[in-house]
Amino acid sequence: MFSYLLTQEQVRRYNEFEKKNQDDRIPRKPKKGRKNVDFLLGKNGKEWVWVMGEHKKDRSIEEMIEIEIQERALKEAELEIEGIRRQEEAELARKLEEEKERMEGEQHQKEEELRCLVALHLLRGLQLILNYNASSWFHLLTSVL
Repeated sequence: MFSYLLTQEQVRRYNEFEKKNQDDRIPRKPKKGRKNVDFLLGKNGKEWVWVMGEHKKDRSIEEMIEIEIQERALKEAELEIEGIRRQEEAELARKLEEEKERMEGEQHQKEEELRCLVALHLLRGLQLILNYNASSWFHLLTSVL
């Protein structure tokens, strides 16, 4: 009996509070970590409500589901395409690096061949100089003696 009276008293106080603050409700600040719902207000100042299917431009639930399925499929396709693009970019970068290394190797090989040819020409030139000098020395020595 006491709990019944207590409940009636709580209901009475709540109703008084509602009458008193009906027009100028003080919005409570949500505590951190708690979810909060705010309702849009209509022209009359009360919560705006929309009932699906009442308007002639409203879509049926089947149409809405179909659109959602199409949007999901589109997102999945975009993600798949992005993954394929990344794989192809990685493959192209790898091939480009291999080609660069191959060309650097060829360049190094050509430089080595060029060094060898220059050294060979220098040696031949030196040999000619030495041969010429040797024969000149030989003629000089034989003519003097």
